[in-house]
Amino acid sequence: MTKGGARMRTLFILRGAPGSGKSTLIRHHRLSELALGLDDFRRLYSTPFTDLDGQPTLSMAYGAERKVVAAYKDAVETRLQMGATLLLDATNPNRRSWGAYAEFAERCGYTVHVINVQGDLDDDELLARNATRRGTIDYVTPQAVTSIAAKVRGAGALREPVVGFEDVRRLNTLVERDLTGVYDRLVLIGDVQSCAGALDKVRRHYGGWASDTLFVLTGDLFDRGPDAAGVLDVLGEPVPDNVVLVEGNHDEHLRHVVGGLPGARWSHTRTSLEQILASGRTKRDVTDLLGRMRPALALRFAGRSWLVTHAGLDAVTLERVMSVDEATGLRSYDLTTVPMRQLLLGSSSREQTYLGRSDYDRDVEALLSHAEVVQVHGHRNGTRDQGPGPERAAPNVVTLEHGVENGGHLSVLEVRADGVETILTFTDEPLAGGERAQGGWCTEPGSLMARMVAHPEVRIRDVEGLPGVVACNFTRRAFVKGVWDETSCKARGLFLQARSSRVVARGYDKFFNLGQAPGPADLGAVVRAGEGMPLTVRRKWNGFLAIVAVVDGSLRVLSKAGVTPYAQLAHEMLLAHLGPGEEELAGLLEEAGASLTFEVISRRDPHIVDEGEDKVVLLDAVRNQEQMELIEPLRLEVAERFGFISPQVEVISQAAGREDVEALAARARASEEARDEGFVISYGQGLMTKYKSRYYSEVKAFRALLERSLAGREVRPGSRGWSLYERYLDHGETSEFLVPDPMRPGAVDIPALVRSL
Repeated sequence: MTKGGARMRTLFILRGAPGSGKSTLIRHHRLSELALGLDDFRRLYSTPFTDLDGQPTLSMAYGAERKVVAAYKDAVETRLQMGATLLLDATNPNRRSWGAYAEFAERCGYTVHVINVQGDLDDDELLARNATRRGTIDYVTPQAVTSIAAKVRGAGALREPVVGFEDVRRLNTLVERDLTGVYDRLVLIGDVQSCAGALDKVRRHYGGWASDTLFVLTGDLFDRGPDAAGVLDVLGEPVPDNVVLVEGNHDEHLRHVVGGLPGARWSHTRTSLEQILASGRTKRDVTDLLGRMRPALALRFAGRSWLVTHAGLDAVTLERVMSVDEATGLRSYDLTTVPMRQLLLGSSSREQTYLGRSDYDRDVEALLSHAEVVQVHGHRNGTRDQGPGPERAAPNVVTLEHGVENGGHLSVLEVRADGVETILTFTDEPLAGGERAQGGWCTEPGSLMARMVAHPEVRIRDVEGLPGVVACNFTRRAFVKGVWDETSCKARGLFLQARSSRVVARGYDKFFNLGQAPGPADLGAVVRAGEGMPLTVRRKWNGFLAIVAVVDGSLRVLSKAGVTPYAQLAHEMLLAHLGPGEEELAGLLEEAGASLTFEVISRRDPHIVDEGEDKVVLLDAVRNQEQMELIEPLRLEVAERFGFISPQVEVISQAAGREDVEALAARARASEEARDEGFVISYGQGLMTKYKSRYYSEVKAFRALLERSLAGREVRPGSRGWSLYERYLDHGETSEFLVPDPMRPGAVDIPALVRSL
């Protein structure tokens, strides 16, 4: 059972020669209604014939085999769009047999698994089993049995995880999570429908996404409302761990539009996607967000059982799928036979279900009522003629759909640990910089804060746990489209006291790779721009950036986005290195009014270059002010006093001239030979650029191709990184290179994988 949340949308590829027992095991595990067999479709297209031995067989005349495959494909894809648990009952000797189905399934949000039914069965056993079928249509020639069995054995490593029949129900079982003593409050939020202003009011009501509270959104984040991109801004990127997203039918619409699935023509959804992409985000960002969503959530809190779905399940179905653990008293819900679409549209009448529609009548709510489980849902609360009813729709049923996008309100159910329940409502208003500034942001004309607020390519977010402090970062659109100016370049891990506009922590201004506009085109351009001035380089370490500063009297560790899981990991590693020296370092930084930048190397987050064991590498000391100023004496003092590794400054020239182009070229050759990431060049009056080694760039491109492949997306031959990717296809396997306890689920140790190729 999956702790806290069933996966649902699971596709199982059965593999094995005829006689391996696929159909028998399907029946044994009571999964017949969830399986589609290719042979079953062949029987639909052919009447029985007999062969020369008088044995029954089928005929695929008149193009029947082509029609069978097409019909089978249509049936598979339709079931996948419905979100049903599905088993593909065919021999599937190699990935070519099921690859197209797996790719379509992943576009629908599925996880794909393989069940190796053939296992260790030898040819003698398979032939003996096949012989018992003689006299039936299921019998095949011995040559077919041994040929298919050999292909199954010789298929090599598989991309998909291999599971057993017993895992089908385990992966689709929702287990109640006991929150007793974990959170002080449970806050359930109804359908947001692109109303970012209303959601922001909820967030601000609780002082941000407060860590003592579990927030659960019941689905339909997007569509119909005014500001889909603003919803993502309010949620934060990444979404905090204590904010749980339950999927709604409009979220599924977005999944289908992004995946390019047939029939995905919803105009509201296309508008939402356009707004999100216009904010600088990508379709991959949308896919990642959808990947966080859960089909349902089961909780034990304040002495009661809670079940959160988007639209609600009828009490009869609930009773059928529910069981109670005698030892813990926690409930489990076996959702194997409940299609995702039923959770998205809710249990409905037979007529509406047949038509693929939802019942909105308020009378439905009484049929959801269960004596032992409180159901909380969104999606529906009365027909258009009825209008919304009260949130407490029936005994133990709460509906949080109240038409906020149509002038209604966003409904919220707050449950305290002592059992006190409160309904709160929030109306929508535009989420605009000027309006939010009235809540305490500095709006003095020309101030740094005012310029950040007004800039279309800067995103501003409150920093969790630091009231009044905001993080300023450039938008993804600025990065992708190259929309840069002085203000957007400063917004790269820049932390301001919002009321005073004072810089309290900062990283670097955005600077560019060699050859990346608007940076220098090549090494010659670097020397020309810095002629007569010092020219230095430093090795570039390959990890993630952490910013350390004293904020509100305490030493804080931040990522560019603020307090994130990466920042927390960096904080743990920094404190482990400092030991009792934390207060001493804080005193130094507070006195200097400076931040420190570190490159964090962790086995939990491998990048492109293997930098060895976990460590924090001191990069620079940066003065906390608008103009970026590196404080070299402070960096050297901190490195020596606290024993930090810090890259050595290599002086190419005190007064750069044309002859130094060759010196930089020699340094580039050394970087290529060392197979490191590259180096940072400092030149002119405080200018910086990055040289990235060809090795690093090639492996990074390979990683991008690998990630596309693992996500089931097309990989184009001949693109950068292709040579490594071809070697991976010939010899590679990712399962043994999966990172234990990774920062990102499913992360692959790329340096180790590349070494194996």
